[in-house]
Amino acid sequence: MARKLHTPAGLKYGSYLIVLLILVDVLSLFMSVSTATGGAQSSAFFALCCSIGIILIVLFILFLLFLYEMHRGKREFGKKHESRASTALILIILSIILSVVSIVVLFIGIASAIMVTPDGTDPTIEIDAAGFRNQIIIFFVFLLATTIAMSLALVYYALELTEPGKRWVLWTGFGLQIFPPVLSMILVAASLPGSGVLDLEEVEQLDMSTAISYATYAVSLLGMILFFVAYRAARQRILDGRIQPVFAQPIQPPPQYPQQPPAWGQPPPAPSEEPPKWEELEPVDEPRE
Repeated sequence: MARKLHTPAGLKYGSYLIVLLILVDVLSLFMSVSTATGGAQSSAFFALCCSIGIILIVLFILFLLFLYEMHRGKREFGKKHESRASTALILIILSIILSVVSIVVLFIGIASAIMVTPDGTDPTIEIDAAGFRNQIIIFFVFLLATTIAMSLALVYYALELTEPGKRWVLWTGFGLQIFPPVLSMILVAASLPGSGVLDLEEVEQLDMSTAISYATYAVSLLGMILFFVAYRAARQRILDGRIQPVFAQPIQPPPQYPQQPPAWGQPPPAPSEEPPKWEELEPVDEPRE
């Protein structure tokens, strides 16, 4: 009976996961364009948000299945793949922790930057520009670390299963995934009040938020497409038998000895060679006293 492989199933769920991430990027880009152009209607916008919510639920289920299958099959293709898969799982856990911390930092930054000054019955709300700028920069640093950890985990899960000459596809997808957070961090930090680098009031034709959104979605979409191509190729390589699991590789038989040891309770086998024959000696007279 053939042993079931978990790694191809994990790569399959990973491919489905990447497809849904691409779909979320496309829908988010469509929402961004519709909002920027003013063509979004309330009913269509609500339906689009509900669709993204349903996709995120399915995406979470596929994510758990992907982690389960890849973890079960981490020993199927050698020690190097096992080490990569274990590191990838640690990176995913780290990215989840960093994403939670980044959200907490963002909310704390917004709350601490808002200053309410009582003025009779109508309080005055002001924003601490310097504090808000620092918190936003910290948020993007955590976001960049989260993206690096998650993208590197996707690379490690399929790196040893990919042909050496095509591993550049994974690393290119990794680079394209970390480019949007870096671009967003630079542009947002330069355009925040008090930075003195980029004054958006003087650049009336530039909508910074829209430009960042378009660049982020487009580059991230291209990186996800490369990850999908690499995962599909790695899975097909396993199914075609071009890479064999460890337990399917031929095992060298132990060295054969001249004769097997006897079973318990049986006499030892007869020697293969006859012992040398001694020459008959003539009797010698004993000395007389």
